[in-house]
Amino acid sequence: MSSDTAHPIFLSLTVAEWLSDGRSSISEDSLKGRIVSFYNTAQTRNFTIPITSSLKFFRLFTSNRIGSLPQADIKSLVTHSWSDVRWTTGTGRLLDTTVFLLELVDSATGTVLATMDSVGVHDGGPNPIALRYGTAPDVSIRMVPIPDSCNGRVAFVRAVPYRYGATAAGIVHRKFAMDYNLGYLYEQEPDRAFPNQYPRWLDSLTNDTVGAAQMQSLLVAHAAALALNGCTATLIGLRSWPSGFENAYNAYLGSLPDTRFSSNCNSYHRQDTLWWISTLEDPSFAKQSVKAERSLSDRAVLTVETAQGDNAVRITLSGVEAAQSTVFIFDNTGKLVHSGNGPSAPFSDWLIPTSSLSSGMYSVKVRTSSGRDFTRFFVVTN
Repeated sequence: MSSDTAHPIFLSLTVAEWLSDGRSSISEDSLKGRIVSFYNTAQTRNFTIPITSSLKFFRLFTSNRIGSLPQADIKSLVTHSWSDVRWTTGTGRLLDTTVFLLELVDSATGTVLATMDSVGVHDGGPNPIALRYGTAPDVSIRMVPIPDSCNGRVAFVRAVPYRYGATAAGIVHRKFAMDYNLGYLYEQEPDRAFPNQYPRWLDSLTNDTVGAAQMQSLLVAHAAALALNGCTATLIGLRSWPSGFENAYNAYLGSLPDTRFSSNCNSYHRQDTLWWISTLEDPSFAKQSVKAERSLSDRAVLTVETAQGDNAVRITLSGVEAAQSTVFIFDNTGKLVHSGNGPSAPFSDWLIPTSSLSSGMYSVKVRTSSGRDFTRFFVVTN
């Protein structure tokens, strides 16, 4: 973060947000004006501001249009940049004005030390392309000098949205890992001449290269762990890969010894998981350690296996007793795609059809009537 050395600033995550891959972080507020309900969630961890430093950050300020454009909009559309492509919403669809601030806040007093970024968007009137304004709204990666008066202070950065308009729509906040890992795809977009030079987010070769590099790093981590002590690595993270990469990676995982519950590897896995949890902010590490130790010593085990011949997943829950179980299946965007009531726990070989699901990664959450949740991931390859 300083002028000569980069210091990463980490997003503030709770244990629940980390264990759910961000799904438990989803919140919404339909109020207008400054949305203060996100103050304690849409922020980083505390950090000390170095002397003569700058803040470098990635922001994806864009729209997701639903449906096609009316013929009248297509005829009047004049696009000048790839950012215009991302903001082609159509006339009369963007009825609210939305503004996003990035504030540098003194962690001891709560005082706003500086506004590091400010962007907004509103309807383009007769133009089907929404109007963006503020500090370089079409640039996704920015570096902003921090005022010298902030040197040495302990602070954090928070995102604050504003909304003005007549609609009942609200602001949704979430902490999905994938949302924070897209900077590379948008970094050079302003330098790509429209319409002949594709930005990285439209370049399939770039996406394949990123996926291959990530898969290679995971394979190396697994190999290193096996060479060290014969135990498979404890790895986290969501992926969005082409099916070929996903199938190859899962085939490799299937060839590894299943050491998750091996007595020889239990201590290694416990230390690994406790280290991951220690990187979180709330609650304190001491409380996290106790909670993690209890969780890791729990004998309750959920297993999910793909039953290829049955176009289903086979679910088994052992080590826990409950009168009833409910299953939830989410896709890799966090969308609920299936739910239903199941047998009492413990149970084995509960088959859930997957024929209606498209190829990709999904998560299964089993919630018992005693209030306990268990989650595992599986892959559908239709």
